[in-house]
Amino acid sequence: MLERASVGSAERAIRSELKKLRSFGIATTPDEMPKPGPDSQNAALIYQTAIRLKAAIKFPRPMLISDSHLQAKLDAYVKSNQPVMDLVRKASALPDCNFNRDWSLGPRLAHFEFPALREFTKLAVLIAEREAHAGRFGEAFAWLEVGRKISVHVREPSLIAYSASISCELTVLRELQREIREYCSYPQFVKLSRQFCETFPALPYLRNALSEGVLSVRIAMADIGSGRVKAEEIIDPGHSSEDLTTPDGRLLFALRVPSVRLRLEQNHLTTYRRAVEAIPADPKDLLTTIKATQALDEIKPDRFGVGDLAGIFLPWFEPSARSLVSLAATRNLTRQGLDVYVIKAKTGSFPKEIDKTRALGDGPLYREVTDVQTRFGWLHPLQLRPQYHRRRRPPTAIGNQGRSAQTFR
Repeated sequence: MLERASVGSAERAIRSELKKLRSFGIATTPDEMPKPGPDSQNAALIYQTAIRLKAAIKFPRPMLISDSHLQAKLDAYVKSNQPVMDLVRKASALPDCNFNRDWSLGPRLAHFEFPALREFTKLAVLIAEREAHAGRFGEAFAWLEVGRKISVHVREPSLIAYSASISCELTVLRELQREIREYCSYPQFVKLSRQFCETFPALPYLRNALSEGVLSVRIAMADIGSGRVKAEEIIDPGHSSEDLTTPDGRLLFALRVPSVRLRLEQNHLTTYRRAVEAIPADPKDLLTTIKATQALDEIKPDRFGVGDLAGIFLPWFEPSARSLVSLAATRNLTRQGLDVYVIKAKTGSFPKEIDKTRALGDGPLYREVTDVQTRFGWLHPLQLRPQYHRRRRPPTAIGNQGRSAQTFR
């Protein structure tokens, strides 16, 4: 009797949360996710063809920049992939991109296209670098635009797509920053750079990216309840234990109880609803977004002593918000850096002062983006003075491991 009452209470709470989420435009069923448009306007079909063609080209990507023959290897790598990039350039000109995913798979859905699309962005940037070096600035910016369009095309209502979009655009901006330092004395390049910087797409919208998370929670709980999927397959495949002294073991045991399973679903939906309400409607309101996501990450969805689910059905919201701050700051610093380096090209020296509010937007965000300035070597983090990027030393046998070795951009 108590179990039935608990189930009924949880179901009513879930219906209420779903209604609130839908009022914010968050998809709560697979049918509410975006549908593909006409094939003639859908870039995803061409991207899929390019991905298959890329897989058939057995040409390894050069890795170490310290390789004395790297330039020739990179040229050969670009040439071998030119048919692929011709398709990618064709796809980037289309307005729509929808991979027609089976969202009913929930947490078992794979997004295998995104690594390939990030690789296409790197290739587009590499081609742009070669075109700029040859003085063909129009073609160079055409390929940078291909990379930027990929960053827009990968946007889906999911956090993995949100992260992929930011990653692709940052790849393009890093190359643009490098080219600005090198070619800012050419009027045609400066003109094209200004046009490029004036047409940035809208920032990715963190709120919309939460739809897949809501679906994953609902579908995972429904599949476990119906027996279509074992809880172990979703929680920790191959490592979960029935030992009740472990969090995973207690969670597996609790998920067999309908009322507990529904309460866990309710808690997750409540957290997502709070996130949707807290994240501002304007993606450019970065400071509010940071503060809201910091508070969200302090919420623990598990109230039943069955293990912390935050790493399974909920994302860490603050890192997602900070990646958006990095993108916005990098855009602004790129715009300002163009002006600064043009002054340097004309006068032979950098300006004595830079208006940091123009570069960073709201003043309080200054602390949030100093890491961006340091990481990209674009402007000095303390004095806001331009500084040339210092290349890392080539990796050696001792003392250089992991990320210290430079890799192909």
